[in-house]
Amino acid sequence: AFAYGVESGFQIASPSKRFARIGKFVALGFAKGLLAILIGHVIGCTMMFAAGVIGGKLRLSSMETTKVSFGRYGALFFAAINVLQLVGWTAIMIYDGALAANGIAAFGNWLWAVMSGTL
Repeated sequence: AFAYGVESGFQIASPSKRFARIGKFVALGFAKGLLAILIGHVIGCTMMFAAGVIGGKLRLSSMETTKVSFGRYGALFFAAINVLQLVGWTAIMIYDGALAANGIAAFGNWLWAVMSGTL
């Protein structure tokens, strides 16, 4: 469960930094923006750690534990949201990879995005 919490922190940190980088936290200032990121990490990691502990005790995956609380149809809702999140995460990773690769060899962001997306 500890490793799951650490990994979840990395998953939360990367979009948080990206969000701050594109200027959405500028209005908060550095100290308040950093505090907002830290509070978000604590809340998010605490919830994910608790879900990991529950799943570990019941010997169920995290998606299976949603059935315990939300029933069969509620679990389908969370599964659909998970798919949407994974598609969005993949799009962001392709975008970031294209920007990084284009910084090394300027062939155009679109070409790098297509190349990394087909991998």
